[in-house]
Amino acid sequence: MVRFYVCRMIARPSEEFGVEHAPAVARHRVSWAAAEIPVDAEGRPARGWALVAVDAEDHAPLLADAALDALPEAGLDEAIPPAARAALRARLEARGIDAAFLDSAGTLRAAVRGIGRLLQAGFDERMLNAKAR
Repeated sequence: MVRFYVCRMIARPSEEFGVEHAPAVARHRVSWAAAEIPVDAEGRPARGWALVAVDAEDHAPLLADAALDALPEAGLDEAIPPAARAALRARLEARGIDAAFLDSAGTLRAAVRGIGRLLQAGFDERMLNAKAR
């Protein structure tokens, strides 16, 4: 089952690059895909977080990881209940992400699209969802 997460970027040793930056979900043994991660002039992530889609049978280890914030579990075109939207907004804002757009994001698709477009103006959630399989 595919779920979406916002997760912290981490630095980890790399034989090829010395240090490699990756979404924290990379510590888990799951199939995942990240939205394009913008980098600064020195090649470091421009933001301290990433949007990822994870395809896994068991999401419990991911849900327990404080470096990851799960988006509500729902189909892309299903409504996000107002309480779940408010909780997600609070978690994202705690990470320093301006999540005001969530007030009008009625579906999971709209939430994923809004988060993705904070990273990349042309973000298309259909491509991220397809890559995670």
